[in-house]
Amino acid sequence: MVAGLTNGELIAPMTYEETMTSDFFEAWFQKFLLPTLTTPSVIIVK
Repeated sequence: MVAGLTNGELIAPMTYEETMTSDFFEAWFQKFLLPTLTTPSVIIVK
């Protein structure tokens, strides 16, 4: 699963069955995570 976390709530959650690749992460980031964020937002990738 990949998801964002804001105010204790998951945002843009997505499950996947294969290995996470940089292409998959970038697509999820651009198509699913970014549209859910408010301005301003700080993104920390861990």
